[in-house]
Amino acid sequence: MFDGLKIKCNNTPAWEQGGRLRFVLSVVEQTGEVLSVKEAKHNGLTFRIINRGGIETHLCLGSIHRYKNGGALNDDRFTYSDVVRVLGDLSGDYEIDLHTAKLLHLEYGVNLALNFKPQRIIHSAIYHRGVPFVSLSRRCTDYGAICSHEDYEIKLYDKAHNQKKKQGYLLRVEMRTRRTRLLSSCGINCLADLLNLNCWERLKQFFAAKLCEVVFVDLEAISHAATTT
Repeated sequence: MFDGLKIKCNNTPAWEQGGRLRFVLSVVEQTGEVLSVKEAKHNGLTFRIINRGGIETHLCLGSIHRYKNGGALNDDRFTYSDVVRVLGDLSGDYEIDLHTAKLLHLEYGVNLALNFKPQRIIHSAIYHRGVPFVSLSRRCTDYGAICSHEDYEIKLYDKAHNQKKKQGYLLRVEMRTRRTRLLSSCGINCLADLLNLNCWERLKQFFAAKLCEVVFVDLEAISHAATTT
């Protein structure tokens, strides 16, 4: 399922004139300098307008899965029909042209319900194509692990880690693209391409192939294995 993304949009006056978004100028806290960047946040998405030399760049980033849930958690299903509805909102309510909005980054993956703590899998992820997994958080090594390559990242983390009331165990396995060339190789260049099921299939195949290359070592099983002399 899709989650986070970053898109470069056509200039959309409706962002400021439509009344749905309230923009705030960015300020450097230490100096009080007002930057030429203004942002509005709504239902898990950030709408950003950057003005450089009188030329405005419109960016939209955040989680379209959270947007579907009104900005709440993204631990439920996010189906094709949900994607169609959310992209329809972005087009209709915010005048984002789906065919010209360039997709810069994309996060997608699966939530796996487990009957054991996801840390057992997180800690067992050793490396992928020679690159080691490292902790997603400096404060909590139990939260998740990440392996970063030039074009993409593979992440595994405890989806229910920050929930006050945990309802079972949930592992998130996720791919995050870092270069547009990876998306282009899957036939994805603009936001409208996320409505093409053939592109979904290419993303799925790439995702599955990369996961098959991950080296896992069940450290818990090894620690409980009987030793012989």
